[in-house]
Amino acid sequence: MTLAFTVYGTALPKGNHRALLLKGMKFPIITESNRAVISWQQLVAEGASHALQAAPEADRALLNDGVRATIMFYFTRPKKYAKRGVFVPHCVAPDVD
Repeated sequence: MTLAFTVYGTALPKGNHRALLLKGMKFPIITESNRAVISWQQLVAEGASHALQAAPEADRALLNDGVRATIMFYFTRPKKYAKRGVFVPHCVAPDVD
């Protein structure tokens, strides 16, 4: 089964998690350092959910084997190269998350 979908938006790095344990609490509160990443995660999850719902029902089974993910990102051209008309690839290594 191949599940392909497109998510439009700006990909964001995941950031760091912080644990906050207040007096009298049994479990810590986990917070995300990059607050905008939550909306990006929801966009990706929604895109995957819609693609899965559009797939034939026979293909919607639990996977027993390995999974291969191929991910492509399209970034906007940096502003300093916009007027030059020169193709410059995205030179900063992206975050894996």
